[in-house]
Amino acid sequence: MKKFIAIVSCLLIPLLGFASITTAASTEEYNIPESYQAYDIPGSNEKGMYSVTLNSSGATDPNGLYTFVVEIDTKPGEIYTKVTSWQSNFPVYAVIVKSNNIYNMYQYHSSIRGDTDLNAPDIPEGGPGNVSEVTIIYNPEEFPDVPEAIPAPKPEPWELVRNFLYRNLSILAIPLVVAFFLLGNLIGRLRPRPARTSNDTVESNTTSSLNMDNLPSPTSTNYGNNDETQLRTPSPYSRYPRNRHYDNTNQ
Repeated sequence: MKKFIAIVSCLLIPLLGFASITTAASTEEYNIPESYQAYDIPGSNEKGMYSVTLNSSGATDPNGLYTFVVEIDTKPGEIYTKVTSWQSNFPVYAVIVKSNNIYNMYQYHSSIRGDTDLNAPDIPEGGPGNVSEVTIIYNPEEFPDVPEAIPAPKPEPWELVRNFLYRNLSILAIPLVVAFFLLGNLIGRLRPRPARTSNDTVESNTTSSLNMDNLPSPTSTNYGNNDETQLRTPSPYSRYPRNRHYDNTNQ
């Protein structure tokens, strides 16, 4: 479907009688017929989707009927940018993918309206270089009178997953937080509590068996001689409450 035509560098390299030098885009430098036009897509050195709208004479026109759409991106497992896809509703003579001052030219039959995976030329470091610019070559005389609508591109499966997460992550965040909160609360309620020891039982029984009304007053003759009286003056850190007695007999 696509034909690799040439890799042109900034050095003069004779090859089978063909040689070319290019540092910019023009119809003469690309060696194309005179009736054809070249258009450099602005900003096509970055990832993204770019659209070009032309009128019947081949000039850019936002109200034109003829559209060329190209996507530049990096596919999973690759580290360089490339033309992942392009589509048009008019014949495209060639798509030129540049990497700095060298380029690959992909030429097409007039019936072709799209292609995928167009790489820039290889670089000395190895592998294709990043896309620095995309240029399209076309002939306005070949434009159809009534162009067809460009079909929507089919996204890759990994793009569908990525777009789904981007759209729904914020919606799912609140229910997930509430679910984790309720789950943590439930786990805390179901966690077994430590069993009470025998010492706790003895202390409870000892406290309940005391009769605080029978404790002697400080004026009693046996004050301080029995165990119950000692409980009235606990240490500063005792767990039992202090009991105070007052002698009101002289009043």
